[in-house]
Amino acid sequence: MLDVFVRTILTYGAAAWVPRYLDRDQDSDTRGPLGRLAVVYRQCMRTLLGVPVEVRVEVLYILTLRWPLTVVMAKAVWRYYARVGRMVSS
Repeated sequence: MLDVFVRTILTYGAAAWVPRYLDRDQDSDTRGPLGRLAVVYRQCMRTLLGVPVEVRVEVLYILTLRWPLTVVMAKAVWRYYARVGRMVSS
């Protein structure tokens, strides 16, 4: 449910707007648009999967076997650029 609804909504159109924020938000986890979306994603993850607030963020990702939202968005951007590159070279 988390991946189908929450992550899909948060990453919709990521290839178009994420590239300008990827470099800036890598050092911070809660600043900027990507950081704020990551916080919302973690809150939804904790609520839907029943993980208590006391669990650290790093442990949360390990326990749930999920990647941080910034990694998911970066992968979406790279997939988009790879697809565009294949279209141009054809």
